[in-house]
Amino acid sequence: MKTIAILALLLMTTDMPGAPAVRVVRTGEGNNVAPEFHIWGGQAVEFTLEITTDEPAQHVNVRANLFQIAGTIAAPLASNLPVAQELSFPPALARVEKWKVTLPAVRQATNVELRFTTQSGAGENWQPAGGARLMVYPADVGGQLRKLIADAAKREAGQLAVFGNSEALKTALRQLHVDFDDLGDTLPGELDKSLIYLGECLPQESDEILRRGKLSGRVLIFTRDPAFAARRLLDRPQRRILVRVTLPIWPGFAHAPQRQSAFLSLLQRAFQTPPPTSHQ
Repeated sequence: MKTIAILALLLMTTDMPGAPAVRVVRTGEGNNVAPEFHIWGGQAVEFTLEITTDEPAQHVNVRANLFQIAGTIAAPLASNLPVAQELSFPPALARVEKWKVTLPAVRQATNVELRFTTQSGAGENWQPAGGARLMVYPADVGGQLRKLIADAAKREAGQLAVFGNSEALKTALRQLHVDFDDLGDTLPGELDKSLIYLGECLPQESDEILRRGKLSGRVLIFTRDPAFAARRLLDRPQRRILVRVTLPIWPGFAHAPQRQSAFLSLLQRAFQTPPPTSHQ
């Protein structure tokens, strides 16, 4: 069965010469573009499609198939989903169509392949017509984060505290309906070991925090300099300064499942780090 699934996917990814073609232009709010589309699972998403043909007089039908990809294995998720019916192309050879579909709900980020087939007239064979790569994420990031905090509170393992000029961070937490303590402009000199501290900092500000000799606590520092965006995460577990985050988390956060998923992963890591003991 695995071999059949792989063979079927390979056949579907080979577009036929002269056949109509379908290309995903964007999704949702318009800020999600190729080559890989990041989408929430379990809810409807709107795709903007460009459909082209070499024969303007054709009437074209379009269907879609979904496959979950794991390594070299392709498992069918949905087949023959109707996309468009009896499309005509005079006088243009291309047209833009909207298509809305609900992706399967997932528990973790999942690779999905979207493949289109087209039919150029009644009774004709269906032909491969292109596709797109999707990364599908769990939809309720806020709910997962609230549960994470509630579970940690039972163990007295921490709440969230925000410091500094961190408006994007505060906005993101409010969008996720997550409670936090607002500490004002600066990180306290004496850290509460039951709290997880979050803050946006300029590079020099984060350097100053990391140089504190006796700082003992759990801190996530988000840099606000685009020049740092491509650098690796800096981990200082020996001081319990958990991480300096140089990834661009906040742009388009409300509509970016990959950024919300990254934020959730960082906080999961923070909550899994035990609070410092008194001798640290």
